[in-house]
Amino acid sequence: MDQNITMVPELFVSDLDGTLLDKTARIPKKSREILNRLAGRGVLFTVATARTPLSAVPILCGLDLRLPAVLLNGGMLYDMKSHRILEVVGFRPEQAERLAKAEERMEVHGLLLTVRGGRISLNLGPKTDAAGLWDGYFDWKRVCEIGSVEPEILRRGAGALKSECVVYGLYMDDRPKRLAGMAQMLGGEPGLCLDFYKDVYTENRWCLEITSGDTSKKRGVMELRRRCGAGRVIGFGDGKNDLPLFAACDEAYAVANGREILKAAADGVIGSNLENGVAVYMEERCKKYAENTCGEPLSVKHGGEGETI
Repeated sequence: MDQNITMVPELFVSDLDGTLLDKTARIPKKSREILNRLAGRGVLFTVATARTPLSAVPILCGLDLRLPAVLLNGGMLYDMKSHRILEVVGFRPEQAERLAKAEERMEVHGLLLTVRGGRISLNLGPKTDAAGLWDGYFDWKRVCEIGSVEPEILRRGAGALKSECVVYGLYMDDRPKRLAGMAQMLGGEPGLCLDFYKDVYTENRWCLEITSGDTSKKRGVMELRRRCGAGRVIGFGDGKNDLPLFAACDEAYAVANGREILKAAADGVIGSNLENGVAVYMEERCKKYAENTCGEPLSVKHGGEGETI
């Protein structure tokens, strides 16, 4: 069908890892083709992820994303077309101070992102080698070509950034002990959001990601909803960290490979990330509306129990 969708604007928002992306952290060709076709027909779609522009921009390249992306777990609204930061929420000064003390005590340095004047600076700790664990995690040359990123990598740790707007921290190690200690030190800080995990894409790599606890996917999606004037929001996710996204939605669907805790909170279960679940569901939903059926429900499993809604 060539006609545009003319429904009361619905905003579709998808998580990335485990939801829209395949096991190689890419958007499958079929999903990209479907989503671009729907965008051309006026369907509102974007993503909400913990990722930064450093990794999100290369992943989303080739996707016709006309709305801002919700990045940093809601801490940043980012225009993928113009590479402009529309909104950002950084650490409070006392949180940056606590981070500096944790770095010093645990002798851990990583990558810290700061924002000034709408530009992102990369701050790699002075004792952190850009190769080693980091080799292959970021294509530094490509990262520095992103329109919002300053081209020079600065060798500064958290102690040198106390007066700047720190928006994100990433620490990596091939052994989890030091990162676990750092996470424990910072875990009592209510203004920070910590995610300590073993990387699913690389062997023997543990990561500690830190974002502002003063925001969430819920807040980011609600702000985006306000900006684009959407009537309803439909969300997609796979894990516990997508519960705040679901809280911002009128309808929410877990992919089949998702965690049970999210399926229990969802309105239904759709195909897995390896089955192009999000894109296929959106296409079927828009097709049913365009054909002006009597609002018949799509065939999804409710709460993972095998019922249709």
